Amino acid sequence: MEGHRSKHWTSKLGYLLRVVIFGAGFFFSYYCLARMELGPATPIIAWLIAVLLQPIAVVVHEGGHYLGARWMGMPVLQIRIGAVDIRVRRKLWAMRWSPQPKGRKYGGLVVAALNLQRPLRTQMLLMVLLGPLLNLLVAALLFGVLQWPGLPPLAAPLATAFAAINLAMGVSNLLPWGGVTASDGKRLLQWLRHDRDDRPDLAFARLQARLVAGTTAEHLPEVDLAELESRPMPAPLIPLLYRLKAAQHRGAWDEAIGYADRFEALLRDAPAFAKLTKQLAAYAKTESAFCIAIHRRDASALDEATPSRELAWSEPALWPRCLALQAALAGRREESLRLLAQAMRHARNSPDRSLAKSEQMIGRYIMHIAEERLPAAVPPMPTYTTQIAS
Repeated sequence: MEGHRSKHWTSKLGYLLRVVIFGAGFFFSYYCLARMELGPATPIIAWLIAVLLQPIAVVVHEGGHYLGARWMGMPVLQIRIGAVDIRVRRKLWAMRWSPQPKGRKYGGLVVAALNLQRPLRTQMLLMVLLGPLLNLLVAALLFGVLQWPGLPPLAAPLATAFAAINLAMGVSNLLPWGGVTASDGKRLLQWLRHDRDDRPDLAFARLQARLVAGTTAEHLPEVDLAELESRPMPAPLIPLLYRLKAAQHRGAWDEAIGYADRFEALLRDAPAFAKLTKQLAAYAKTESAFCIAIHRRDASALDEATPSRELAWSEPALWPRCLALQAALAGRREESLRLLAQAMRHARNSPDRSLAKSEQMIGRYIMHIAEERLPAAVPPMPTYTTQIAS
């Protein structure tokens, strides 16, 4: 208990120092900008510029994390800069304005999957460290630029202000503190103490890494699935979704529906996690409706399963596949084929290499239904694989 309290207060102190350092950097940058001679509006303009320089420094910081991840061969899945949410795609990244929920606001983040071909400690240390290091490097370069003679009158205060903000951001993030997300300094300490890559607490990270690398759900290691199932909520929800997906690949629709029902039952028994797992619940509900529709050969189960904008954003291949099933059950072969091709385009554009394999396997069951529903006089339909490739 005493150790827990000590860590708690250490984290609180680290966070307080972070606020002080970052606040000092901001006000120093404002002081430098306020010295510009822009007329009576100089204080207001200086304040606006100082505010605008902060998200630019966040871009620098998250850019460092991104470069570190790519250097180590880690697939990057998501980048967030304030309210700007970026989903990394293999082609044409997707970006939207998405304000963060109350109580979960942070400057930015980079979500990357581990590279299981390299030691986890090395890649995570580099990814975490390069964020604040890039801030410090930019600050050093700008302070160096200030030594050049003949700088334009406005360049010096701008360079000094941006250098101060980057310096404050780099130093403050190296302090070990915890909040909505752990600071880079705290994560560095955690990974410096990392002893082995098969630790039970890394089960989810290993499963995610395997999926992103192309391993489909039915081939995920049972030991990591069982580890998540043995943990408190909401960890057991994740292996249920993986098992649901594996059942879909086998065409075991009744089994998949059972996993979706267990998912809903766990959430009912733990309502405190309903808000936190809202998107996972929406995904499970839509997949459940899909499995019921294909199992009963009745599209009515999908009538009330229209995905939210959030789900359509995070899982763009899901709803076209559901619509393809509706078309197949109605005997509309060409429409079903077109929608399956759309789902495959989204799946192939995902950094998750298992997704295209998954959609390919499930798509074959849909096309089998489409063939069943064809009138006898209609020639046999070309295979799903051939049509998608064309």
